[in-house]
Amino acid sequence: MAPESPPKLRSRRMQIALMVFWRGLFLGVFLIGLLCVFHPVIRDYLRGIFHPPFRTILSSATGPYLPEFPISRVLKVRTHEGLFVEVYGQNEGEARPLIDRIRLPDRRDAFFSFSGRTSNLFLHDVSGDGVPEIIAPSFDDDLIAHLNVFRLNQGSQKLENVPGQPIR
Repeated sequence: MAPESPPKLRSRRMQIALMVFWRGLFLGVFLIGLLCVFHPVIRDYLRGIFHPPFRTILSSATGPYLPEFPISRVLKVRTHEGLFVEVYGQNEGEARPLIDRIRLPDRRDAFFSFSGRTSNLFLHDVSGDGVPEIIAPSFDDDLIAHLNVFRLNQGSQKLENVPGQPIR
């Protein structure tokens, strides 16, 4: 018996149709990918799916930070949005009221040795006015260390950056 010749797999028209289909599919996936990258709402939605929101307390400091709140608490927190410093007031029943929250300009947490103690959050009177400032060290993207110094404005109850304060 003579060997059979392989059947003709596809006609030329079918090959062109498949090639157009696959190119169109590739182009469609590519355009959807570009849309996901450049459209901020879609990008944030997809980021939320793959990187869910989280909140981690990195450090806390408790003490008489405010005259109105003799037992106030300061927290350094990492969330999916970045590093934050939060100031809480005195206990009101079971909860502490959040007074203010400020985002640190850097994304990486850092530790600092200060007065023989190593921590990533300090309360210390930097300016010499009798009110302790919040010192929160951090690293920028180039791993350059920064000391972020904040003061709570007594009038507005908002945290303010204290630029260029020497630490004594």
